[in-house]
Amino acid sequence: MKPEREHVLSVCRTEWKRIGVPADSRDEMTTELEGDLQDAERDGATALEYVGGDASSFARRWAEERGLARARWHLLVTGLLAIVGGMPGAGLGLFFAYGWSSDTFRERFGQYKTMADGAVELVPFYPPPALILALYALAGLTVAGGAFMAVRSYFAWREDRALRETTFNLLIGTVPAVAAAAGAGITYAWYHDFQDELRVMLGIGLVAALTFALAIAALRALAVYSTRSRGRQPLALPEL
Repeated sequence: MKPEREHVLSVCRTEWKRIGVPADSRDEMTTELEGDLQDAERDGATALEYVGGDASSFARRWAEERGLARARWHLLVTGLLAIVGGMPGAGLGLFFAYGWSSDTFRERFGQYKTMADGAVELVPFYPPPALILALYALAGLTVAGGAFMAVRSYFAWREDRALRETTFNLLIGTVPAVAAAAGAGITYAWYHDFQDELRVMLGIGLVAALTFALAIAALRALAVYSTRSRGRQPLALPEL
């Protein structure tokens, strides 16, 4: 087989796999394309000329015309990306949960006051509940935003067929997923009497992360199922 023809076939197979063309269809299309390329070469054209100079675009167009391009599940990748994207916000939340309760923080931000007997004492700083709740909300939104951007960017890069529906599901479901993860972590901490031991803190993080990953993966699964079952373009949403 000529090197150029082999290269074109390799690029096309890679593109078909990337956009979700089933394996048996990939084999059939490869065989058909190889025959077409051989005919083109006999007529004096090169393999690259036959595909218009861009094998990837040619392969994608051909698969779309035949209705073979479909969304792939990628649930494990989705869950991992959600965890990675949410890590900065999770770290912020852990600081709010444990950092402000430490004696070091209270003493550093406390104030020295003169008492009635003339003694000077340090009055520790205790953040007001409203501020704590607001900062917890900020941490949660940071988790949601980071996960949303990480997951959506990945599927945008892959030019995924279910990108729009995945985006829609993430927009309405990421914040509830954060709430579910926080609830799972709090439940775990309550079961262990809110101890600040390392094993308990690691357990809280693991339970919350797994809950969050499963929730985001479920949103992706719903998007793919909806796209495949209806056999049409995903919901028309504005590009973000």
